[in-house]
Amino acid sequence: MTLKTLETVTIGSKAISANPGSKEIYITREKGASEYYMVVNTTKSEKGSIAVYSTQGQLLGTRHVTLVPGYNRLQVPAVNNTGLRIQIITLFTNNKMVFSQKLLH
Repeated sequence: MTLKTLETVTIGSKAISANPGSKEIYITREKGASEYYMVVNTTKSEKGSIAVYSTQGQLLGTRHVTLVPGYNRLQVPAVNNTGLRIQIITLFTNNKMVFSQKLLH
């Protein structure tokens, strides 16, 4: 088994929700890779979606996800062909925004 070095691209790790400490979320990617991942540590199963927006609020891409208790590593929808260097990555669960982070690439 080969371990890969992870590079934290943006630091957005924080406890969120009405029950503090029930969820921790951050964006990361493998060193030298172009794919970004959202890491979600949660205490319960939930359905949700990851959305990518431009800084003007235009929806660029979305992916439906299912979270399970524990560690979840979810690929962020790739929208690099837009030429935009700054994008907003957002996680929605139960029709509520629970995480949002600017991503510079």
